[in-house]
Amino acid sequence: MKQCYKCGTEWTEKHTPNFRDECEKCFTPLCVCKNCKFYREDSYEWCAETEARAEKPRDSEVANKCDYFLMNDRHDDIDKNANNAKQKLAELFGDDTPIEEKKDADWMKVDNKKSIDDIFKT
Repeated sequence: MKQCYKCGTEWTEKHTPNFRDECEKCFTPLCVCKNCKFYREDSYEWCAETEARAEKPRDSEVANKCDYFLMNDRHDDIDKNANNAKQKLAELFGDDTPIEEKKDADWMKVDNKKSIDDIFKT
C-alpha cells in the first residue's frame, strides 16, 4: 500500500505523485525523498539510486522534482519487521506475550521498585 510517510494516509491515485501533489489529510508534499522507494535514512545522501544522488535535495521532507522518484510501497513491511523484532527481543528476555496485546512501550519500562542489588543478584 502506498501511503504518506508522515500520517500514513493511503495514496489511492493510479499515477505516481508529482511535485505539486499533497496528502489529502495532512497536506504534506508527497513527492519527497522520505516517500521514495529509494530512500534510505542511514545511506549516504539518503538515496539508494546512484544516478539520483548527484542532485540531492537539502531536506528529505521538502517536495522535489527528482526524475527517479517512485512512490514507496514498503511502510507496512517496516512496521511488520519492527514488531517481529520487538517480539523476538521480548521472548529472548522471557516475555512471550504478543506485542499486539501490549500497550505502546509498556513492555520496555523498568521496574523502579527493584534496587540495583535485586537486579544483579545471581
